[in-house]
Amino acid sequence: MVLLESFTSQVMAGRGLYRGGSSSTLEAWQALQHAHIQTDILYEDSLAEGGLDDRQILIMPDCDVLPASVVDQIRKWQEMGGKVLADDQLCPALKADATWSAPTVSNAPASAPPEVAGTAADVVPAQASPSLPLPEKLAGLCKDLGWLPQVSCDSPEVILHASQTGEAVCLFVINDRREAGSYVGQHGLVKEAGLPLSAKLNLGQDKMNVYDLTHASFLLPKRDDSGLVIPLKLGPSEGRVLLLSPSPLIEMQLDVPETATRGNVAEVRVKLMTSGGNPMPAAIPVAVSIRDADGAPAEFDGYHVVDNGELVLRLDLARNETPGTWEVQVRELASGMEAVKWMQVSP
Repeated sequence: MVLLESFTSQVMAGRGLYRGGSSSTLEAWQALQHAHIQTDILYEDSLAEGGLDDRQILIMPDCDVLPASVVDQIRKWQEMGGKVLADDQLCPALKADATWSAPTVSNAPASAPPEVAGTAADVVPAQASPSLPLPEKLAGLCKDLGWLPQVSCDSPEVILHASQTGEAVCLFVINDRREAGSYVGQHGLVKEAGLPLSAKLNLGQDKMNVYDLTHASFLLPKRDDSGLVIPLKLGPSEGRVLLLSPSPLIEMQLDVPETATRGNVAEVRVKLMTSGGNPMPAAIPVAVSIRDADGAPAEFDGYHVVDNGELVLRLDLARNETPGTWEVQVRELASGMEAVKWMQVSP
């Protein structure tokens, strides 16, 4: 899923924010976020570099003026099965597979209704047809075009972003619930003050291991008719990073040489394993603490990522390193397992 931001339309038609044009592109982007439709931004010059490769749906707001080369590339992509979802301002040279009406703002004064013969009781005002909010409208159109959410949430004020890491998915969850504050929001036009929020994440699956990377803890999902559900309570502007893995994290091993000599390399290995002693097929952050004999932080002290089950740190010991007993401590940030070992550094 990608959204085309057309610089040509911005310059030639005053779209986007260029020269004070409309902000309907930003409104579409925010609606996609609230509909939990993960979308990447695509620019016109990215099309020639394969920007539409392996993409299913192209979203095109404010794209009424496009270069001929861009039109040709989008047409070829549509012929191969790609779908275009656009507003009603799409370039006439292209045909959208589904459309929505872009919001319009008119500064013209409302005209008086024409005089109609009869009494006021005879005049029945026309009833406006109910219109779905833009997030719901875009979600319905995307589903009609074949899009299915990987993870969903019952609150549109929760922003989701998923990133594949091996066989697992790293899911970012952000509380975007806000209200008008007292700094610039006193007129009710700017929502600047964050609010707490309770929501439920629907994993859409019957089996999944869930780890909270922000709290280094295992989460136990609940089960309902739609699959596994994770209840969340988020503070104002709070975010979480969840790891969704089909394989459980079972064991961590830390290998540190018992002795090392200044001027040489000491190799530290961290291994994360799943069932059967197999490497954990995911990228998992770890906090590594390396202290020399005086307790001072040494090289590679900090945060690292164990990718596909293994991390190797090559400690290049300088000739003036402090000799004595060094400590290496590792804490993986998925389930909170820890390990510590010591290394004797000699001159």
